[in-house]
Amino acid sequence: MSRDGMNYAPDMSGIRPVVKGREFVFAASHFDHGHIYSQIQGLAGFGGCLKLIYDTGEGRIDPVLDKIPDA
Repeated sequence: MSRDGMNYAPDMSGIRPVVKGREFVFAASHFDHGHIYSQIQGLAGFGGCLKLIYDTGEGRIDPVLDKIPDA
């Protein structure tokens, strides 16, 4: 993935949960910038619960729903 700031995604492979269950619930929207996906991955990886997602662009939320189908 590009490292241009809009699409840069850091390596999140070593993250571990720091909260449990629904201790940290968050929402995400406007998936027209690439780094939102890594932000979601980071928060979910640390134990956050993605509760709501929103975007008007067709197909933009599909990658998120593939990884976190309960959103």
